[in-house]
Amino acid sequence: PIFILLFKTSTAIIINEIMADPVADETLNEWVELYNDENKDVNVSGWIIGDNNDNDTIEGGLYNNEGTVIPAFGYAIITDDATRVYNNFNVSNDAVRLYVDDASIGNGLGNDGETIYIYDNNKNLRDKKTYNETTEDLSWAYINNSLFKSNPTPGFANDEGLLSSCDY
Repeated sequence: PIFILLFKTSTAIIINEIMADPVADETLNEWVELYNDENKDVNVSGWIIGDNNDNDTIEGGLYNNEGTVIPAFGYAIITDDATRVYNNFNVSNDAVRLYVDDASIGNGLGNDGETIYIYDNNKNLRDKKTYNETTEDLSWAYINNSLFKSNPTPGFANDEGLLSSCDY
């Protein structure tokens, strides 16, 4: 008999959800969610997130830019440093709060669609996601190896049936 073993290939950190077109001020309310799909913690300090026009360094929200460890099977939300995301969205308290080193993620998340990239400290591409034209107040959620428009679920598992409101 022949036995074939199949193993899930883990990418560790994946871009899991993108909110490019929030109802209110886009510069303060855009976010990208990362998910750690491994059973070990991953430190993303100094990693790069960007688009085709600009790259940004990921920083932690705690003192001295600490707080960049995404726990095993955990979520992190990347925003700009002046964000209103935590005031305007129902974000999981367990989600790690990450920031970029300037006023927008990449060159700002485009409403007409674009590709978002994430690189580790060794400049290895860890993930990229390309989304199409956005719909106001819907995010692009990654489920079953595809992106689709969904109600935003920052810091929670993506589920097209889960409704999350934004209180602007």
